[in-house]
Amino acid sequence: MLNKLFLAILFVFLSILSTAQNDFESNFGLLKDSAGFTYMRSTQSSNSKIVDTLYAKDFFVYYPTDTSDWFWVLKACDEGGFIHKNSIQDILDLPVIEKYHLIDSIFQLEAIHYPLLLNGDSLQKQKALNFHEFKYAPTLTLFNAYILSEYDESLVRQFIDLLLLEKGSADEYPTWILGSIYLKYPDHIIQLIEEYDHYILYADLEFGFLNVTYEKTKVIENYNELKNKMDQFLKSH
Repeated sequence: MLNKLFLAILFVFLSILSTAQNDFESNFGLLKDSAGFTYMRSTQSSNSKIVDTLYAKDFFVYYPTDTSDWFWVLKACDEGGFIHKNSIQDILDLPVIEKYHLIDSIFQLEAIHYPLLLNGDSLQKQKALNFHEFKYAPTLTLFNAYILSEYDESLVRQFIDLLLLEKGSADEYPTWILGSIYLKYPDHIIQLIEEYDHYILYADLEFGFLNVTYEKTKVIENYNELKNKMDQFLKSH
């Protein structure tokens, strides 16, 4: 009876993770307007009401459409409006060197901000939370794509340092990223985790692999090989 209950709970939980994964695949953009800012409009027109302002360093989620040159965007706290598509720079389309510097800078700032989320005053905690949700999380999407196309151990080490710094966090996206990188570079990830030798990373690897492969075991060509490699590694530690 308990086993059946556990399986039922696990099924519901994994369904939630699958839904969350779709959110992780949103389109993230940066403003590329030469003026350094642009107005968000209430409708798909430059003559419509201004509802908010986007600035050069703001991340936002955007939703492309084939029926208009104006895209719906969401910035921090789900404030939404329309901006012209020519003002949008998709973070995945940045030049390689700009991607690297953006990831590196955001990772360094996250390492500074996150402790304030736990131990700062109310204003510091809110600032740290906003940075985590609206700067760090979108950057993880860029980091994942960057590493899958060009492995960089220095960035992966920064990422693992942040996993340890944020141990106990309810945010499952970083572990999903770890699982995603493991699929492409299993030996690299195992070697690094073994070097760090921290129980949190063992748990994150197992959970991340479970998350990223959920309902995809039949389409991942070397799934069994990857799972066996991970299982043997975890059993030895």
